Amino acid sequence: MPGTDTLLNALQWDRDVDPLVWQPHPTAFERLARAGVDVAVVNKRDFAASGLTRAAHRGGRYVGADTTAERVGATLEATMAAGGVVPSLTYLYEGDLDKTGHLHGVASSEWLQALAQVDEEAEQLREALPPATRLLVIADHGMVDSTGEGRLDLDEVPEAAALRDGLVLLGGEARFRQLWCRDGALDDVVATWRSVLGERAEVLTREDAAARGWFGEVAPSIGPRMGDVVVACRDDLVLLSSRDFAVETRLVGFHGSLTADEMLVPVLVG
Repeated sequence: MPGTDTLLNALQWDRDVDPLVWQPHPTAFERLARAGVDVAVVNKRDFAASGLTRAAHRGGRYVGADTTAERVGATLEATMAAGGVVPSLTYLYEGDLDKTGHLHGVASSEWLQALAQVDEEAEQLREALPPATRLLVIADHGMVDSTGEGRLDLDEVPEAAALRDGLVLLGGEARFRQLWCRDGALDDVVATWRSVLGERAEVLTREDAAARGWFGEVAPSIGPRMGDVVVACRDDLVLLSSRDFAVETRLVGFHGSLTADEMLVPVLVG
């Protein structure tokens, strides 16, 4: 967070950070609601008042649902509530598939079983929804498994020790690290990371990444939230830290970089 030496975890949030101040722009749901669309968000009960929900999903009525049966029922009820009098949009988030992919990888039998569950859920919805209602199924990202030589722990592998030089903070995700540098250390940090990682990652300054359009239009107030340097991994490389992000060292599936496997996802319309 600008002006501090701490990171904001968007999933867990920080109680001192107001989501409406951190993300003040109208969400897609808010814009739709203002246009007269009846909007509902179906997600787990625990997420109802979370910082991420308030930042990204505000604008529709929130419906808590934890099990498959609850999610299907809540989505149908929310869709029917408008009664066809006004346009409606019901957004249903299914997070179990992503969690399973992180824990076991997308090549695992566990992930395939979770995918089959999502497929069954979508089939139940399509069969129960009115013919005039469209069902769109899409993912927010893909995933890459990393189980072997692609795993580089900055705190365990000797060749990676130099990557700590000149850093104040290590942030981002294992597939897309963001680096905050000490004053005057930027050029040395970029040179070291490029030397150590070579073709396994794209290492750019914040300004160069923004100029390439990696973040879309960047408002002046948003730039300082980003690392001074960003590192986009290629192939199955993941940049782990057993010291700072121990949980990530236990994962198999990752996402966050710019590869086709992570960025290109299909949309199914039924």
